[in-house]
Amino acid sequence: MEKLKQITVIILLIFFAIACKNQSEKAINNSVNQEVTTVENKIFTAGKVYKQIPCSNNASESYALYLPKSYNDSASFPVIYFFDSHGRGKLPIQLYQELADQFGWILACSNTSKNGMKHNDIRQTAFNFIQDVKSRFKVKSQAQYTSGFSGGARVAVRIALEDKEIQGVAGFGAGLPDKEILNQIDFKYFIACGLDDFNYAELFELHKELNTKEKDHNFVVFDSTHYWPNAETMELALYYFSLKNPFLRTDSLLEDYLKLETSKINIAKNRNDIPTQVAIFERMINNLNEIQNTIEIKTKLKNLETTKQYTDYQSKTELALANEIKYRSFATDMMTYGDTEYWNKELTDLEFKISNSTDQVQRHSNRRIKGYLGLMAYVFLNNSLETNLLPDAQKHLFIYEKLEPKNPEMHYLKALFYARQNNHHLALVSMEEAVKNGFTDLERIRKESAFQFSEIELEIIRKEMISE
Repeated sequence: MEKLKQITVIILLIFFAIACKNQSEKAINNSVNQEVTTVENKIFTAGKVYKQIPCSNNASESYALYLPKSYNDSASFPVIYFFDSHGRGKLPIQLYQELADQFGWILACSNTSKNGMKHNDIRQTAFNFIQDVKSRFKVKSQAQYTSGFSGGARVAVRIALEDKEIQGVAGFGAGLPDKEILNQIDFKYFIACGLDDFNYAELFELHKELNTKEKDHNFVVFDSTHYWPNAETMELALYYFSLKNPFLRTDSLLEDYLKLETSKINIAKNRNDIPTQVAIFERMINNLNEIQNTIEIKTKLKNLETTKQYTDYQSKTELALANEIKYRSFATDMMTYGDTEYWNKELTDLEFKISNSTDQVQRHSNRRIKGYLGLMAYVFLNNSLETNLLPDAQKHLFIYEKLEPKNPEMHYLKALFYARQNNHHLALVSMEEAVKNGFTDLERIRKESAFQFSEIELEIIRKEMISE
């Protein structure tokens, strides 16, 4: 029964993960305001963000694009094909465009591929997207990579397994679409997630399994919840791919990489942060093993791994992750059986532990539990609204709002809850809050039959989306 519950949770994470739209995305959306470019003449400018390029073989599908400033027609360039869990093509493009200039890479992200699509539809969408990029631009055939976030990370793996021209995958916030394919991995695999990401346990275990199978990979943890990684983490992915690819590796790139890692090690030493030093040395050994002698680095790593500080950290981490998995099964049951009084106390206690714990491992564990509960609250709320079980929806909305008061998806579902109660005024107020917190999908509002907003009200909402 416990295994069945875990499988159920994994399925829910794959298809319903949505707790990743936050104020960071809103800031990014506001930071770059490029025009949607018409592409009939097929002339593209290097150094410019293109939000929407229709695919030639299916104009209903599109992708966002960035060509590095060094792009020209006399040379070919490496490329990353991105897949976002919600089809937000411009998001990774805007996050990493400076890295594209630094490394000289083409960035492209599908606007069409997203969570909830059928597998065959995703395959066809990915094929259309990748083929269109390759037909329009000077892509280096020996340097093509996929990347994705959350459900998009699983898509990136699946595409790499089916398209043998893909040399590597950078997966963020999620791992494999199916554990059975672990042995099939024959590409360079960069996996990363936030230390407070509710999927951290999954990627931690995947890292161990990849080590056991001796699969070439990097595992990087950054300071965040469930979200695309910062540019610093993506930079490590680009170094990893470049150093492992003889068509990209150069002496200057190797020199820059060594300077970067040396700087990171010095910072970790100054903080007496042994776990971070271990992670850096492990990464360096893997990245450099085909290029230069790594005996000295291996010696340093071995010395650190035997310290009491590191062994204690490893033991506490393993125990915390085991307890998280147990709690998840219990908490999923309590989403059904626990009332609002129970959840009010449970969440208050959890917040107290997060705020007052002096143990960093336990604090991060509690933050991951909080993120998981937010995801489950969304899943249960969404299901309650779809089946019109409004008393259950009210309870799950209470939990979701207490956990994620600024999540635009929560405010949207709150508006839907009031709409199902025929409370037009509160539905409109909640929708305005959704927009204030970053909700931008006007078409989704129009398609929902429960909303009875007038055209005047919809126009006001649209204008608020633009102003926000």
